[in-house]
Amino acid sequence: MTMMMMMMIMMMMMIMIIMMMIMRRRKMRRMMMVMIMIMIVIMMMMMMMMMMMMMMMMMMMMMMIITTNKNTKRSSKIHLAIWAILPLTYSEITAVHHECHLIFEMH
Repeated sequence: MTMMMMMMIMMMMMIMIIMMMIMRRRKMRRMMMVMIMIMIVIMMMMMMMMMMMMMMMMMMMMMMIITTNKNTKRSSKIHLAIWAILPLTYSEITAVHHECHLIFEMH
C-alpha cells in the first residue's frame, strides 16, 4: 500500500509539473480542466486496479482531448505530452498491481 501511495504522489507531481508548463501560455482554462480529468482518472485507476476499466478510461480521455483541441496549433504538443505520459502511467500501475498481488500472496 505504501508503494501505491508513493506511485500516486509521483504521478501527481508529474501532472503538476505538466500543468505548470502548460499554464505559462494563455487561454489555458480548458487545459486545466483536461489535466484535472487526467488526475481524477489516474486516481480512479489506482483505486480500482482493473485493467479493462483503465484502458477504457484512457481511450475516453484521448477522445476528449482530441475533440477539445481539434482546431488549435497547440494540440500537437499536448498530444505528444499525453502519449508520452499514458504508457508510463500504465506500466507503473501494472507494476504496482503485480507487486500488490505478490504482497498479498506472501501474507
